[in-house]
Amino acid sequence: MKRLILTSSSGFGLAKSGLAEIVVAFSFRFQWGPLPSPEMLAAYFAARSETLSPGDHWSDWGIRWPSAIRNRKDLSLIEFCEPYDAIELWFDPSPEDQLQLIWLLDHLRSHSGPAQKTQTAPCGGRSDRDEGRSPVAVRPRFDETVRLRG
Repeated sequence: MKRLILTSSSGFGLAKSGLAEIVVAFSFRFQWGPLPSPEMLAAYFAARSETLSPGDHWSDWGIRWPSAIRNRKDLSLIEFCEPYDAIELWFDPSPEDQLQLIWLLDHLRSHSGPAQKTQTAPCGGRSDRDEGRSPVAVRPRFDETVRLRG
């Protein structure tokens, strides 16, 4: 099975885990300052264009690109997700990570292909670590609120 992990900066360590072909970490911060405009967020997820500055595309930050898929990094996030059998969302229960997760789920829900392959899993919930359990992936339903343990 071909697996992709989408995460926040909290999940950078997943890149070396071998759990997925690639781990994509998102860097937008929503807790303070003005929110990015809807146009800026749309451009962030879209295919790379000449009008984007360095750092304005989803593929610009925190990704070690395997040579076999490096040629796909200019695609839109949705196009990039298409060949994967499973798309796992690994976000901590912190407010910043949860805001990024909501933003990402909102984007993915408008595209049925990736939305149907998506699973969420907390990557740092204290209760899981304290009790020695590994995180549990759950399939989100986009017609109701997704709640992560933590």
